[in-house]
Amino acid sequence: MFYTGNPNSVAAEYITPEREWNFNKLSADFSSVDVGRILSLPLSHHVASDYLIWHGIGGEYEVKSGYLFSCSSSDDTIKSVSNPNTAWWKSFWQLKLPPKVKIFAWKAIHNALPIAAELFKKKSLTSASCSLCLNAWESVGHALFSCKHARHVWKIVGFSFKNKAAVSMKIEDFLFQISECYTKSELETIFCTMWSIWSDRNNVIHGKLPQQPTVIYAKAQNFLNNYKSTQLLYLHAGLSPAATPSTCKAWTPPPPTCLKLNVDAAFDEGRNKIGFGAIIRDSNGKVRASMSHPINGCCQPQEMEAKGLFYSLKWARQFNFKVDMVETDSLILANALRKSTSNRSSFQDLIFDVQTQLSYHPTVCVNHVYRDGNQASHGLAKQALVLDNICTCLEGFPLAILSVVVKDSLIL
Repeated sequence: MFYTGNPNSVAAEYITPEREWNFNKLSADFSSVDVGRILSLPLSHHVASDYLIWHGIGGEYEVKSGYLFSCSSSDDTIKSVSNPNTAWWKSFWQLKLPPKVKIFAWKAIHNALPIAAELFKKKSLTSASCSLCLNAWESVGHALFSCKHARHVWKIVGFSFKNKAAVSMKIEDFLFQISECYTKSELETIFCTMWSIWSDRNNVIHGKLPQQPTVIYAKAQNFLNNYKSTQLLYLHAGLSPAATPSTCKAWTPPPPTCLKLNVDAAFDEGRNKIGFGAIIRDSNGKVRASMSHPINGCCQPQEMEAKGLFYSLKWARQFNFKVDMVETDSLILANALRKSTSNRSSFQDLIFDVQTQLSYHPTVCVNHVYRDGNQASHGLAKQALVLDNICTCLEGFPLAILSVVVKDSLIL
């Protein structure tokens, strides 16, 4: 760690009264790398004692997590995509993707693609370096996300990923994480783009000239659009298409006299910025209030969702809205709020913050909703990424989500 500040300073001096990291102070005293690491530490709004935690999800040591850590340390990767991820796989197979892309994604998640690192282990290659950027270690995450060849494509597409995480994490864990942040339609684009990046990478290795990022993305989009068009033709002809029917769930209004709050979070890796979106609607679909709230940070997806819910509940209480229902598209967050047990993870501290806010709304129930039914708050969260301050609209909403609000109201 590189530090140029006062040696007698304490951590509290870098925290704002709102319990967020002071980005300007951190940038003045720490290197950009260290600032990113500090911002990844979520801050709770309640006072807690210090204690040692295990680096697993729950913060407590388990024999299974110790075994997996030991195996990963010795570079003997344990591939586990069984019971804990059954729901994710079920959702994945229901995506409207060409079979070729689904098989490719399955191979990528199981680390079964012929990347240099694996071929080097099997002594099929004399080097594990990336053939495109000459990186010292070509993993699946590197080839599809962090290699400059891939980064240029993702920049065109408009998605922002944690490139370092793509390399340091197991590829299945990385993909499971980003699945928390995007809709089914966006995930279909992501997987098709991964396939197109991989195809162009293989062509270059076999002597062909690399294609422009715009061409690689266009190839992915055309392949996906043509597939979906073909499936529609099958449906109109009364035939059974190869794709599994979508299980999209639209937004539903609350009961009469009730108010529903939808919340979501978005992330911009390039600027270490998190955006929160919240929208309150009544039983007629009328927007009573909306909010876009930006902060500096780069924590885990479920931690961002928890902080977003905390700020949204606090915001609703500030403007005297008696919310009856809350919806989030984070299943991890919704399940954590239902559990009566606790653990020692940083995520649990944020859950405690949310529960504190929920105590002011004793009749509220927090439910999980499909991402397709949470598009309005998702749009508000993405808008927050381009703002410097909180933006609140009472009895209204930004034009950026007009089409979504109108679409949601059509179901009434």
